[in-house]
Amino acid sequence: MRKNLYIIIFIILPAIFLFSGCSLVTSKSLIGERLNEDISDKFDGIWETDDGELAYIKCLNNGDLLTASVSWKDEGFQLEKTRFILSKCNEKNFINFPESEIFDEDNSKFVFCCYSFVSDNTLIVWMPRINAFAEAIGSGQLKGNVTESEKKPVKENTDTTSNNKLSVVIEEPSDSLCNFIKEKGVTTLFDLENPIVYKKIKKLN
Repeated sequence: MRKNLYIIIFIILPAIFLFSGCSLVTSKSLIGERLNEDISDKFDGIWETDDGELAYIKCLNNGDLLTASVSWKDEGFQLEKTRFILSKCNEKNFINFPESEIFDEDNSKFVFCCYSFVSDNTLIVWMPRINAFAEAIGSGQLKGNVTESEKKPVKENTDTTSNNKLSVVIEEPSDSLCNFIKEKGVTTLFDLENPIVYKKIKKLN
């Protein structure tokens, strides 16, 4: 796993850092189809998290989302850069982050989340419900693997922060996974009760 995966993931997704070494849902394919429209006017800018962290974001018209942030480390400023892939599934929007530093769209695993713009300057992100995807794999509704680093009972109806020992890997092709999300709905599969909210404080020139 990339060393700074959860630290740099969007900085716009700082909460994922809490799940490193804990619970995680990944997919061996993108969620739906890669976005092929230009939405740079929505993404391009400087975004601020609730705790005051800043990220520069640039959206390309091929569905790539480039981000950069600056941190102080080893007595100097360091620039952290990464790339995400935007995708669309049944009119819902998703951000996919390749887990490997050596990117191969056909042979990568992706951390993913669902997102929506509620205004020109406000972005809301929802993380997957880990139990929902784990139970779907366990019941045969999805192909994949679920592993636990510690043997603990899996409680039902808990959000992404509750199960801290599950690793869920979805092994469905994009179209099948998209159909599953359409059938079950984002309310069932994503933690809508605990959105992560970000504000754009300045547009990029």
